[in-house]
Amino acid sequence: MTSTLSLVISLIISFAVTALLGYVLIPVLHNLKFGQNILTDIGPNWHAKKQGTPTMGGIMFIIGIILINSILIGIETFNNTPLINAIQKIILGIFTIEIALRFIAAKNIKSFLKDGWNLFDLSLVIIGYIPPSIFTNASMLTALRVLRVFRVLRL
Repeated sequence: MTSTLSLVISLIISFAVTALLGYVLIPVLHNLKFGQNILTDIGPNWHAKKQGTPTMGGIMFIIGIILINSILIGIETFNNTPLINAIQKIILGIFTIEIALRFIAAKNIKSFLKDGWNLFDLSLVIIGYIPPSIFTNASMLTALRVLRVFRVLRL
């Protein structure tokens, strides 16, 4: 199987799993009243009908990215191509932006660092920037990068 075909298959599988997860999870969260509050006094009145809708777009996006990343790490162990490396860099950029936004949204540095998940995600992002060339055995770095799969547990 070519690496491009493997990549396309991984993207399709990730999208399908994310869509299926959203299809199942959003109604459950809606029934649990896990949704957004709409402030009709500062927005248009027609937004009021969205009251109680679960805000899952960001979470579903990150789950999809984590799934794609996990599949690509598996493919990368057998067949490493420039296309896979480019997509991995884009994914690392998305994770970097996510952690930067969480850092900006935190009250202060101490509150950001107090959260174990923030430390875990920050560690994964830092590990992502370590070039494999500094290791004599790149499998150790790959093993550390596989820990990204556990980010799903946080969601």
